[in-house]
Amino acid sequence: MFLKFDRIARKPAFMAVAFCSIFLLSCAQDSTQSGVEDARAIIRDDLADVYTIPLDYHVTLEQAVERALHYNLDARIAREDFQVRLSEADLSKLSALPTLTAKADFITRSNKGASSSESTITGVQSLEPSISQDQSRFVSLLEMNWGVLDSVLDIYRSKSALDRAIIAQERERKVRQNIMMDVYSAYSKAAVGQKLRKPIKDVMADVDAQLVSLEDARSQGDMRLSDIHSSEIQLLDKKERLARAFERFKVAEIELKALLSYPLHEPIKLDLSEGVFDFGRALDVSEDDVAEFIGVALENRPEVAEELLNTRIAERDVKLQVYETIPGLNILVGANHDENSFLVDQEWLSLTASLVQNINSIITYSKRRERAERDKDLVDAKRRALVAAIAAQVHIAVAIHNAEMRGYELSRKRAEKYNRELVRLGKRLDVGLIGGMQLTNMRLDSLIADLNRYQNGAELQASVARFVNSIGYDYADLNQLRVFAFNNEDNSGGGDG
Repeated sequence: MFLKFDRIARKPAFMAVAFCSIFLLSCAQDSTQSGVEDARAIIRDDLADVYTIPLDYHVTLEQAVERALHYNLDARIAREDFQVRLSEADLSKLSALPTLTAKADFITRSNKGASSSESTITGVQSLEPSISQDQSRFVSLLEMNWGVLDSVLDIYRSKSALDRAIIAQERERKVRQNIMMDVYSAYSKAAVGQKLRKPIKDVMADVDAQLVSLEDARSQGDMRLSDIHSSEIQLLDKKERLARAFERFKVAEIELKALLSYPLHEPIKLDLSEGVFDFGRALDVSEDDVAEFIGVALENRPEVAEELLNTRIAERDVKLQVYETIPGLNILVGANHDENSFLVDQEWLSLTASLVQNINSIITYSKRRERAERDKDLVDAKRRALVAAIAAQVHIAVAIHNAEMRGYELSRKRAEKYNRELVRLGKRLDVGLIGGMQLTNMRLDSLIADLNRYQNGAELQASVARFVNSIGYDYADLNQLRVFAFNNEDNSGGGDG
């Protein structure tokens, strides 16, 4: 068996097939490896393009919003989608133009194209073989084909294509509104995290020092074990609560960087001036005002504009089913040139006009119209559901804001009491009336209270952004947003960084 295979392997044909197989397999492997490398290179380029250049100055809230609207990836996609839809609308208009075709041919044959004629009555050749075309010749044709009905329908469809482009523009506007709302929320929390980072780091160091002192007291027997254990549990519990509360602000900074397409591993400096943390009465909306703002929302929200455009498209589609049943007029005009020397006129114009009707379009008309009307009913139902949802969203936004306002006022008063007590204990420590353990506990309580106050303040600002988003305000309306800006207040507290 081995000898037989060896004899086959020595044949040139077998060797050629084997060589080709190995070559093709190696090419396929190289192609796969090349594809993987190309994909990796694309991903590397994408990562380099995703993130913007880091900043070395303190970014204000307005600057953060502007950068997000310019660099955010969702905003980029929305802008590109609008441009694509706009191009499709332009192409839809151009499709209404007549088609113009130019053609040039060189025709030749191996012999002369001689022919004769035979009488249909006698069956006798009535014409001796003769030539009416040159053996080789050039012909050319310039032809215009115009389907009049198709052009009218294309113009009609281009209106819907333009409406879809406007829908893409409204969606881009909604994306920008959502980005603005998210930046307002993330910026406030990230700024709080940066402001309180140093005070929290300092108090954490004090807690660790107190824990070490307690451990020393245990080993030396200076305090009762029950007191040491109670103090350790109290310190560790407050330390954990403080760390958990602070983690939310650190995550907010990452969220802000993602919104800005900012390098996640690079530090970002935020404006930490007192005005950023001036949380006061932001909205004063009564029940009567809610009804007015619902009207504003229904006028401004991009989703409403989109559904109104969808309604117009659906109505146009119903009419389109009627127009498609009309017979179409096709006009074909051609400018011909033929270098055949036997022709009397080598150049001439041709005209063909015809009426064309697709019988299936008549047969299926009722079903197509029924489907178009059902689509219109669906669009109407979606629009009504959206109107109801927007009204509910405005009510919810106002309710959330009022709840956040009450929560902020309570946390502010609580933080002020802790801060005053901290000042009082600090003075008692200076004269030796209390120990460092008691002051450290109060510093923890005061800082936790400040964190809660800032957290509620940031949520309050986010609720204002939510309300602004619910009524459909754009970034271009920033001057109007100052109506909802926070009032100044006494912002003294233990969170000085």
